[in-house]
Amino acid sequence: MSYRCPWCGHTNRLTVVVKVWADLVQYEGNFETDIRSGDHDWDHRSMMACRVCDYWNESSHFEINEEVTQ
Repeated sequence: MSYRCPWCGHTNRLTVVVKVWADLVQYEGNFETDIRSGDHDWDHRSMMACRVCDYWNESSHFEINEEVTQ
């Protein structure tokens, strides 16, 4: 499976929204999140965007079946 912008055709300037696990660190009056390295997930319903033309949609709209060679 490969991905390509359906609007402009670019394959190498795509971004995707990912879900990550983070530890919640709480202390008096404040809190922080510490993102766990490597723990992330996304699927065909995650939002994806092309940084060339600013097209965005669910990542399933970017899916192509042939391999991309760029």
